[in-house]
Amino acid sequence: MADEGIYREVDQEVEEEKQLRQLRESAPYLIGLAVVVIAIVGGWQFWNAQKANAARTNAEAFSEAVNTEEATASLSELTALRQDAPAGYSALAGFRIAGLEAQNGNTEGAIATLNSVAANDSIPDRLRNLATVKAAYMALDESPDAALRQLNGLQDGDSVISAYAKEIAGLAAIESGDYAAAVTYFDAIPTIENVPDPIVQRAQGFRAIASLGASGVSLETQSMGQSLESLLDLPVPAEAETDALLGSEGLDGDGESAPVAGTDPAEGTDSAAAEADENDTQEDGTSSD
Repeated sequence: MADEGIYREVDQEVEEEKQLRQLRESAPYLIGLAVVVIAIVGGWQFWNAQKANAARTNAEAFSEAVNTEEATASLSELTALRQDAPAGYSALAGFRIAGLEAQNGNTEGAIATLNSVAANDSIPDRLRNLATVKAAYMALDESPDAALRQLNGLQDGDSVISAYAKEIAGLAAIESGDYAAAVTYFDAIPTIENVPDPIVQRAQGFRAIASLGASGVSLETQSMGQSLESLLDLPVPAEAETDALLGSEGLDGDGESAPVAGTDPAEGTDSAAAEADENDTQEDGTSSD
């Protein structure tokens, strides 16, 4: 029995010595692994801090450019921001630039700016479609065909943004004298899910005019002509609806949200600025994977 106890003690000592030797052999690897983990965590924290600083810088630059009283200075600041900022803020700057160009009477330049936003496949479809709609509203002043070219088939969809495209297509059809097509477009608008009341109400008014034209009533009389002119002279999509289009689901998805009841979709973009940060952050995260 004494011999067995001695053997156990010897075996235990041998095992402990073996474990200690293995620990010594693996120690450099364990230390190296710990260093790597610390470096990764530190790098991740530094990267997040840099992203946060960049987001704050972009937000401040965008806010300063938007709030600049002088249009020329604002346009210059927005142009610089559009060139240097990530995709989200670059797109928002593009919307603002187009608005300033339109205010200065440069509709052609405004449409070109919006087209460049719409052509940027690094931003969500939501923003690209919004740029398309804005450009099409502006193009109505040029000609019905120009507006339809801008839409490029967007009016054939069934999303909320497509409801605005149908409105434009219907107005273009009225202006072209194709009243039956106009009625079809305006009838389709209320059938789209989540379409806000203002556009439905407008569609009903436009449909009534198109129906008069389809029944042979002349729209060229002074009173009807003035009415039609005022209806066709729509503002380019306005702030409240833009903020809703951008804000309901953020800038990271392709779904369409219902715009806020009020005006047309899209002049202002202030409340979307924070979501531009989110969008650009998601893009950074995707590219780093």
